[in-house]
Amino acid sequence: MTRHSPSPKPLETRSVDDLFVQCYDTLRAHGRLALAIYRGHSIQGTELVHEIFAKLRGRSFSDERHFCALAFRAMKQHLVNRLERKRAKKRGGDWARTDLPVDALLDDLADPALAEGEAQLSESIEWLCQFDSIGGEVLILRTFGLSKAEIATALSLPPERVDTLLTNSLAAVKARMQEEKCRKKYDA
Repeated sequence: MTRHSPSPKPLETRSVDDLFVQCYDTLRAHGRLALAIYRGHSIQGTELVHEIFAKLRGRSFSDERHFCALAFRAMKQHLVNRLERKRAKKRGGDWARTDLPVDALLDDLADPALAEGEAQLSESIEWLCQFDSIGGEVLILRTFGLSKAEIATALSLPPERVDTLLTNSLAAVKARMQEEKCRKKYDA
């Protein structure tokens, strides 16, 4: 008599939705850890977990360990891919970040060789206000002599934000004024 071995029972598969709910805290903790290891991201741990959930949706997994292992691997790969895209040369990955000295830019605006007077500075600030009202307001308050701390208080902004707005606004106005100076020179 020949004996037939019983056919193996198929593993019970579970949906991503069920496993996601069950493993959510573990995934978030691992996401925070992965973000600490792979620095340089503007993504939060929760957002990372939800992006991985969207990638894994529609698949079936045999158990929690299988799901978590693939989710962890997907997190790592997602972060590595984001860094590679961010560091790509076509996205300015080879550029070095430099901070502009705000006080030097403010002094440059007062330089008579740069500006032909108060009218050009006023026009440039009005131009800035058309597309960056907050930056323009910060620059106006600074030209009236308010400190960065006073501007932050007056506009209910964090001091770091005021510093960034002031730096960007000054650079934009300075570039606009230099452009106008060159235009007038070539038009004459």
